[in-house]
Amino acid sequence: MNALIKRFFAITAFLVGGISVELATPVNCLLIATSQPRGRRSKLRFEDGK
Repeated sequence: MNALIKRFFAITAFLVGGISVELATPVNCLLIATSQPRGRRSKLRFEDGK
């Protein structure tokens, strides 16, 4: 029973620590493109010579 309580406290401390770090510095997803996708506009600009 004592080992079960120690395991419970260890898991709880791990989760609370992870949540507190996440609240302090949220993870930014680097896979999301922040700029607008390049499409037809950029091709038209080059064809017009501008």
